[in-house]
Amino acid sequence: MKNFTKKYIISLLVIIFTGGIILFGKNNKPLQSVEWKDVPKEPKIELLLPINALKKYETTKYRVTLLVSIPANFCSVYPLEDIVNADLNEFIPKTDKSVNSWSEIITTNKYIGTSIKAFQVTEHLKKNISQASLGAKILESNNNVYDKYSESSFLMTYTHKNCKKIVFGKYYSGPYDCVGFQYTIACNENMFEEKAKQKIDDFVKKSTRVFTF
Repeated sequence: MKNFTKKYIISLLVIIFTGGIILFGKNNKPLQSVEWKDVPKEPKIELLLPINALKKYETTKYRVTLLVSIPANFCSVYPLEDIVNADLNEFIPKTDKSVNSWSEIITTNKYIGTSIKAFQVTEHLKKNISQASLGAKILESNNNVYDKYSESSFLMTYTHKNCKKIVFGKYYSGPYDCVGFQYTIACNENMFEEKAKQKIDDFVKKSTRVFTF
């Protein structure tokens, strides 16, 4: 990791508008002023992704944000200092030996200022996964439209390189921004499909949340 000396002020409002991370240090407390060289080796990571957080809105009630908490047993594929400005981030279990042979992977994406809708992203993902794999099967597909944002999700199985995998994706969009995540698990004798589905469901319920400021 590069030895950054510049201090980054982790301001909640700045993160909400631009997308970013909150790092946690000792005693599980957020690090308000961070020098990357002083960040703990394995900090807790939470990503704040803006669904509907445009500066044009004068009142805070329109700021809708997705919070994704990365499990403690996962680590970033990329250097921590790169996560803040990256549109795509990936996290795999710390016990996995290589990013090319992961057992599970959590991916977050943000499309800021693109006006892409949530359902367009999920349709694109389902199509790409189906074309690049064998035996793709969509188990669930849902779209919902709310007052301030819309959401779209899917659950599907597919086989890639002789390994069956199950992936859940969920995306949210406002007038101009779209953000979301995918959680993919490789199935094997120790991780059968139903167990993988339960693990994904637990992650969605416990580690992701949409809230309004």
